Amino acid sequence: MNLTLWSTGMGKQYHLKATKASQFYTEKIPTGAYSTTPTAALQVIEGITPLHIKAQMESILVRVGRLRRDCNWEGSSFLYQDFQQPNPPLIIHPANFDLEDRVSIVSDPHPPAEAIYTDGSHLEGETGCAFCVIQNNVQIHQWTAKLNPHNTVFQAETLAIKEAI
Repeated sequence: MNLTLWSTGMGKQYHLKATKASQFYTEKIPTGAYSTTPTAALQVIEGITPLHIKAQMESILVRVGRLRRDCNWEGSSFLYQDFQQPNPPLIIHPANFDLEDRVSIVSDPHPPAEAIYTDGSHLEGETGCAFCVIQNNVQIHQWTAKLNPHNTVFQAETLAIKEAI
């Protein structure tokens, strides 16, 4: 297969050349098309992005995402500031990372007077759901139900919410 790549991100420009044989095997044989069927027509029918456009897209991604350089393509500007950049690597050695110093759990100073908790589960071939109502830190109501084994966790969760309201 004779294939060279087109790229503007590296300062050089190569032209995409794909032999007729590679296009024949990748696009025409799987579809059962005749060898005289135009490749461009098959690409439209199959929803395949043409190779030269795909190569240009990859070149833009490398230029903007990795090289952090702006790029223009057919009247569209791609600025590297507009794209999300990856987080820098962790500068603290994992052995020195103390989770207790990094996480703080703050309790709600004004907890709600009434809270409803629901749950649905499927364990060991059995499905069930439940809910309870807590008012002023005291459980005032509880409900549980056992469902058929073929019921899903989603159905159990939904039933618990339905019964709670």
